[in-house]
Amino acid sequence: MKQSHTALENKRIVVTRAVCQQASLCQQLKAQGAESIEIPLIEFRPLYDPASARAYIDQLGQYDWLIFTSSNAIRFFHDLMGAEELPEEIRLACVGRHSADTLSRHFRQADFIPQKFSSRNLADEINIMPGQKILYPCPVETVSDLTESLEQRGAMIDRWPIYETHQATLTTQQESELRSRLDAVTFASPSVVSSFCQQLPDHHELLRDCLVACMGPMTKRRAVECGLRVDIMPEEYSIPGLVKALETHWAQQEGLDVNG
Repeated sequence: MKQSHTALENKRIVVTRAVCQQASLCQQLKAQGAESIEIPLIEFRPLYDPASARAYIDQLGQYDWLIFTSSNAIRFFHDLMGAEELPEEIRLACVGRHSADTLSRHFRQADFIPQKFSSRNLADEINIMPGQKILYPCPVETVSDLTESLEQRGAMIDRWPIYETHQATLTTQQESELRSRLDAVTFASPSVVSSFCQQLPDHHELLRDCLVACMGPMTKRRAVECGLRVDIMPEEYSIPGLVKALETHWAQQEGLDVNG
C-alpha cells in the first residue's frame, strides 16, 4: 500500500536489472509512490554440461562450505540439483539478505551472512579454517577477490562457472524512455553499467540531469571507469538499502522527514 507522501512520490526511476531480478526493486519503488521504468539491460543463461555438473554434485559431501555471491547462482545451482538434497554437513554462506532469502526458499537457511553485503566482506568475515574445501558456483565473468582472499587464508576453493551474463539489446521504445524526463537511473551490477554505456554512446549527456545510483562498490567502480558521475551508493548493498538511499537524498533536498 502506497504511503500518503514520501520523498519518492512521482519520481521516475529506471530499473536496469534483468527481468528475473526486477520485481523486488520495482515493488518497493512503487510502494513509495515512484514510477518504476523497467528496462532490463542484461540476461542470464545457464553454462554447464551434464557430465561436469554430475561430477560436482556427486562430490558435494567432500566440501566444507558452499558459497554463493548472488541469488542467480543459487537458482541455477538449484536447477542443477534437481530433486537431490544437499549433504547436511556442508555449510552454506551467501553475500546478503536477498540471496539468503533465495537460499532458504530453495534449500535451507544460510550458516553465514557478512555484516556488510559484499563478497569482500564475506571473504574477510567467514570462519574458514586452513585446509577446508569450498565450492563456489558463480557466473563465468565473475570479477571478485573472493577466491584469492580465501586461498590466502589456506582454504581450497573450487570456482565453478554455472551461468553467464549477456547484454539485452535496447528496443526503440526503451531507448525513447531513457531519453525522456528521468529522475534517477539505478545500476545493481558492473555488467549492467557496461551494457548501458555500450548501447548509449551519449550516456554522459543522457544522465546529466538525473541521479545515478549504484548498488555496491564494484558497480560504482565500473560506472566511474565509464566516466559516469555516481550520486548515490547505499551503505547497505541491498534493494531496501538502495530505495532508502534514494528516499533520503530527495528528502534532504525537499526538507522532508525521512523517518516520518
